[in-house]
Amino acid sequence: MNKIQYIHTGITSSCIENADRFFSGILGMTKSEPKETPAPVCNTLFGIQEAITRVNYTGEQCQFEVFIRRTDKTDIPVIAHTCIAVPDLKIFLDTCRTGNIEIKEFNTGAKNITFIKDYDGNLYELQQSELS
Repeated sequence: MNKIQYIHTGITSSCIENADRFFSGILGMTKSEPKETPAPVCNTLFGIQEAITRVNYTGEQCQFEVFIRRTDKTDIPVIAHTCIAVPDLKIFLDTCRTGNIEIKEFNTGAKNITFIKDYDGNLYELQQSELS
């Protein structure tokens, strides 16, 4: 039996305002107080030689650990993503449109695949929750 548990997803945001707009505003998650991850920890774990502010956003069954760090955007395509299930996909996509969140959809013929991109370019695959 596999006993692996999902704990959180760690991502980067360019500023707390973008993180708040997406995680609290769009996803409706609860924000924790920002904390500093000391430079020695960042250097050892991530190869970044400076302290970084992090903020946790928590939902009923998931948590995002958001590291606030201004970085230059690149033209490298993003493949890494987090898949989340929402109670009502149509209503959620309307909320995303209202919040100017980029939506990407592809119909395979058998099903629709839907992704959104947050204000910092992080990707999220969306699925309709089976618990709706």
